Amino acid sequence: RSLITDFAFYVSHLLRHKIPWLWYFHAIHHSQREMNPITPNRAHFFEDIVNVAIHTVPIAFVGGSYPTWFVFTFLNSIWGCFIHSNVRINLGFLGRFIVSPQYHRVHHSMQREHFDMNYGERLTLWDYLFRTLHADREIYPETGVKDFPDEIAPGAAKNVFLLWAQQTTYPFVMIGRSI
Repeated sequence: RSLITDFAFYVSHLLRHKIPWLWYFHAIHHSQREMNPITPNRAHFFEDIVNVAIHTVPIAFVGGSYPTWFVFTFLNSIWGCFIHSNVRINLGFLGRFIVSPQYHRVHHSMQREHFDMNYGERLTLWDYLFRTLHADREIYPETGVKDFPDEIAPGAAKNVFLLWAQQTTYPFVMIGRSI
């Protein structure tokens, strides 16, 4: 069951990068320049809805009790906080098999050579199999999305609503431009 679920995560993550309209929503998550344990929560509400469907349908398909779903959701949240942490941890030998914060940081990189790499969220297996692995486990690139509405400067609380509005409308503006 775990492999099926992890594979579904990989495929859904890949699709959110490859399909332009889905990318416009997912770009909000990638736009954060300072990764941190709260980065997994930086997402457009539409992407949250899609994620729930993508992440729960495989579990429903293979079966699972309510306690299993609760434990899965809790552990999934903790894992998301871990891999989005702004720390130089690659898990040593285990990092060849399990996604680490440093491994996932490459996925969030602004550097062109890192685009479309390291989609795995738990296991690196899928990146090996589908050749989306960036093998250098020592790099620590800058993260974010170029030309995205800027982050809020420290102490600029009055701009929070403006930034939220820009990021909420961003995908729809981009979809409109692409039509």
